[in-house]
Amino acid sequence: NKEVYYAPALPDLGEALAKTTMAKDVDATISAFAPPHPQYQALKATLAKLRASDGKPLPHIAEGPTLKVGQRDPRVLTL
Repeated sequence: NKEVYYAPALPDLGEALAKTTMAKDVDATISAFAPPHPQYQALKATLAKLRASDGKPLPHIAEGPTLKVGQRDPRVLTL
């Protein structure tokens, strides 16, 4: 049973700082460093909704075995 490990490609910090300080649109420059995947954008949008939920509790995810890619489990809907 092997675990999947993905080492993300991190930007060079000096280059990132230089790009950001020289940018006309700092917000867009910083956003360009985020993953481009739609799933990432969906997670960010959901997190923003949860943070703006006025103190409502976060959804509870039931205990269970570790979820694997492609596995079907009722907890996936909560996630």
